[in-house]
Amino acid sequence: SWVGDVQTLPGVQNLIRGEALHPLKTVHLEEWPSVRVYLEEELQKSAQTLAGKPLLLDHSMLIDGEVTGAQYEDGAIEYVARVNDSRILGLIKDGAIKHCSVEFEWKSLEHVNGVAPKGINFTGLSLLKNFAPGDPLSTVEVVEVWEGIIEQLKEAKNVRRSGHPDKSTVK
Repeated sequence: SWVGDVQTLPGVQNLIRGEALHPLKTVHLEEWPSVRVYLEEELQKSAQTLAGKPLLLDHSMLIDGEVTGAQYEDGAIEYVARVNDSRILGLIKDGAIKHCSVEFEWKSLEHVNGVAPKGINFTGLSLLKNFAPGDPLSTVEVVEVWEGIIEQLKEAKNVRRSGHPDKSTVK
């Protein structure tokens, strides 16, 4: 999967990942447009614009960190982000933060059983503690096994280069 292409980062233990948005219809009664339809082809085109964007808590508080990568895969925009706030990481591990919400701008709106944003450019990713997500399928989880996976991949690569497999080779 594309997540394996994310570069090794300093502070790798501070990574989170999840699914930010699926092709579906959401209802936001307090916002305009209140009914939004997210089309798969628009999410595919715009997914990578989420990379490099800031993280927020409940759409209001800036979190120290950023989205490091995003792709549309397996029916959702998947993301990896770096979080440099141990309190936020603790809230994710404890299950107080389970969902996220995207922030974006659009170029145009198309009427499709609601309003479908077109030409989406993501501007941020909000981790939700005190709010229900527009997309109930969104997820947030701490990547705790990342360091182990990187070490196993490096070891396997070194063994392959040297041509001398040993008993510790990861299969």
